[in-house]
Amino acid sequence: MLNKIGLGIMTFSFIFLGSGTAVFAAECEFTRTLKENSEGEDVRCLQKYLNESGTNISASGPGSTGKETDEFGSLTKNAVMRWQAKHGLVADGIFGPGSQKKYASLVNITSNVGSSTDISAGELEELLKSLQDEVDTETSTTTTTQTALDSLFKNTVNKFKETHQAIEDADDDGYDIDDASSDYFNAIENLIDALVYYFNGDYSKAEYELEDARDEVNDAFDETGNDQKKDAEEAIEKAKDAIDDAEDEIDDADDDGDDVDDAEDLLDDAEDLLDQAEDALDDGDYDDAEDFANDAEDLANDAMDELDGGSLKEKAKQAIEDAEDEIEDAEDEIEDADDDGDDVDDAEDLLDEAEDALDDAYDNYDDGDYEDAIDDAEDAEDLAKDAVRAIEN
Repeated sequence: MLNKIGLGIMTFSFIFLGSGTAVFAAECEFTRTLKENSEGEDVRCLQKYLNESGTNISASGPGSTGKETDEFGSLTKNAVMRWQAKHGLVADGIFGPGSQKKYASLVNITSNVGSSTDISAGELEELLKSLQDEVDTETSTTTTTQTALDSLFKNTVNKFKETHQAIEDADDDGYDIDDASSDYFNAIENLIDALVYYFNGDYSKAEYELEDARDEVNDAFDETGNDQKKDAEEAIEKAKDAIDDAEDEIDDADDDGDDVDDAEDLLDDAEDLLDQAEDALDDGDYDDAEDFANDAEDLANDAMDELDGGSLKEKAKQAIEDAEDEIEDAEDEIEDADDDGDDVDDAEDLLDEAEDALDDAYDNYDDGDYEDAIDDAEDAEDLAKDAVRAIEN
């Protein structure tokens, strides 16, 4: 499958070669400065390069696409000047060392691809680095629009590196990467189109293609299941820790002669769920793996609650029930006093506080914080009693 990834990169690289500048990397070899009145096959090659890169010598006639000549005339000079201005060079129309160096950097973008159809992660990283270096060079002395694109290019290229590695890892693990690869190929095509538009000075189209490339490569990354896998692995680790803690607690309680049967049953269920979570992880069912692991963690915590926490849980439940009864009694007392015309304002305020404390007790009980639940319930009960006393006073 990785060969397919390599082949896809190679194909899209040649699409770029066919529509951008890099097609001439092996054809144009400049050994001298070219300027007006120069003649030779290197001039013809330069004209082909300029035409194919979007800086046309002429719309028709000599020098136009397919009719390039070996003569460096005024039309060639004007085209060179436009090309130089586009790439931040001195626009003097002389294709000398500085211009030739810029040309070499542009065509070198895909030079590391070579002729193999299998591109490794390292070779891809070199290709992307070349693209990034070129963008950095282009945006160092140019417009605000180009500078804004620089950040988008950097983020997108970094995501390509991350996604390529994620696909490679998923493939090594035996997971289905067809959807990820498809999205990845589409992203590469969009990226290369963006670069062609960028180097031709069409920044709005470059941004449009680059955003598509970013969306496609993000989709490819998601298709590898990398985020879901990470979440599942973290959930499994948490479940393991909770089970280990529960085992220690149960062993200690058993040594103390406590009844640990119910806790052990819950722990057995937790271990079964952990096994299912690990099996699901191995099968690539990351959502199921995470769910099983979370359930295993909950059961391990329940097992600990069944020890000292078990009686604590019952105490919390009983404390809440006592507080509920006391609040109901206080409500009845306050209602009767109010019917009799007594001042019940202070009593009602205290009852409100009691109900707030009871709400806190409910929340802590639901969270398994039984000691806090007991404290809140006892506070609620005391406040309810104070409310009744406020009526009597």
